[in-house]
Amino acid sequence: MNCYYLQIEGMGFENGTVCVPCVFAFLKEIEKQKGVMSVRFLSMEKEFLVASEDPKPEKVKKRALEALKKAGLSLGKEFRLRSLRTCC
Repeated sequence: MNCYYLQIEGMGFENGTVCVPCVFAFLKEIEKQKGVMSVRFLSMEKEFLVASEDPKPEKVKKRALEALKKAGLSLGKEFRLRSLRTCC
């Protein structure tokens, strides 16, 4: 199992609060992706922690971008992947 941190733009409001429907829409879509074992939203860091079977970050990035696109379409919003980094 490999773990990755994802930071996503567009899931918050200008006052610093998190858009809860945005978080749930992304969670729903990323959990459907092949190879994704588990996903958690870390509210203090405003990041997602993704456990994946894939050892390559490129594949996780591709799946995250696909999930972001679907989540954005369902809410009429646009999300962007700011960063993806591996956990130690």
